[in-house]
Amino acid sequence: MPSGGRGGGGALLGGESSPKHTALNFCFSARNAENFSPLNPFETKLYLLLLQIMNYTDPSEIFPVVDEEGNTIGEAPRSVCHDGKSMLLHPVVHIHLFNSKGELFLQKRSSKKDIQPGKWDTSVGGHISPGESVESALRREASEELGLEDLQTGFIGKYIWKSAREKELVYSYSAVSDKQPLINPDEIEEGKYWSLEEIKSSLGKNLFTPNFEHEFEIHFLIWMKQNT
Repeated sequence: MPSGGRGGGGALLGGESSPKHTALNFCFSARNAENFSPLNPFETKLYLLLLQIMNYTDPSEIFPVVDEEGNTIGEAPRSVCHDGKSMLLHPVVHIHLFNSKGELFLQKRSSKKDIQPGKWDTSVGGHISPGESVESALRREASEELGLEDLQTGFIGKYIWKSAREKELVYSYSAVSDKQPLINPDEIEEGKYWSLEEIKSSLGKNLFTPNFEHEFEIHFLIWMKQNT
């Protein structure tokens, strides 16, 4: 491997220089940290194998890593999935919660979040855990974030969202309920119902997460037209 590619190698996976991180950085050793490109399919498989062989442990969450069809191909820590380098595809669920007036509930993300803190976002959103089904993740996230049980959800669509920090396989759903959401302050700063016109007039003003704006404009409004 070219020796010039080892510059900064010990910091590529989060700044630690332990033997485990040194081994994990094997996949990145031929790359320059300032000109990083995503892992190719072979490197992704090798990387996931290294994680498994070393029984990798991390205090942060462990996410399933999937292919574009949603099939699990491995697991990786949150810190790696969100490091802006590995771009390992991991699955999440979104719920768009309406009341009977047709207003859409949005949550303002906690300032403690590592991605888009303080921005207004989808009613419910969260990562699917290893071994967890989409349906179970929907129920769990609705309960954890909004205190809502037994929501009847309908499938909107599935798409891949890529940002500078991560790459997600998003399963998007809708639900209708007039029960008052009880927000979890560890997850959400505040929440309120918005009319669709209020949302449309606020797009592009740095109020919403880029993911929400993308989903609202490209997927959600098309789904609304098809179902009204």
